Amino acid sequence: MKAAPLACAVLAAAAIQAAPAAVRHVAARTRTWTNVATVAPDGGYVLGNPNAKTRLIEYVSLTCPHCAVFAAAGWPGLEPYIRTGGLALEVRTAVRDRFDLAATLLARCQGPQRYFDTAALIFAHQQEWMAKASAWDATAPDPSTQPPADALIQSAQGAGLDTLLAARGYTPASIRACLSDKAAVAAVTAMANEAWDQRRIAGTPAFMINDVAIDVHDWPSLQPFVADAVK
Repeated sequence: MKAAPLACAVLAAAAIQAAPAAVRHVAARTRTWTNVATVAPDGGYVLGNPNAKTRLIEYVSLTCPHCAVFAAAGWPGLEPYIRTGGLALEVRTAVRDRFDLAATLLARCQGPQRYFDTAALIFAHQQEWMAKASAWDATAPDPSTQPPADALIQSAQGAGLDTLLAARGYTPASIRACLSDKAAVAAVTAMANEAWDQRRIAGTPAFMINDVAIDVHDWPSLQPFVADAVK
């Protein structure tokens, strides 16, 4: 499955900033909002115009098969709405287990500009790495007997996430640093608590448009709501 191209152009942003004024002027005229990724106040990662009149919030679990299906169809489907600046997509994490936590921390580790492509890669290979995780977990050490960071690092390695993400520039040292980041763990945990304990979502993916819950779970069902909201 091809990774969703939502954030493919964001890496050009730094080069644009360093370009001569004339080049920056042309780039500004041709820029689309799919180049822009930011951090929301609650820690979610936002793709698109942060001041868009319509904000679609998606609660995501990287171990959720339905989320993987939505990423393959819905994320590319949202591009036309995001590109014009009328819609922003905010992804909030709703982790469910330690493998989900490890994958989420790694996807977020390089910041919002690279998150969407990295998450799409993790979703594209979800069946593969989750099968490895399940097989490894059968004989793995009890995580409660280990320091939390060590348990996360071993979980990522057991699932093969370290190998999968090597092509994205992740090294053993950067993975260890990412999974040992207590502030990042706290931010992801807080979002998960908000999703499950306060918002009480029924499952993932779950959606809100401008803070109003939408009781749909796939792109064909969600698309009419998005189209109506951005009119």
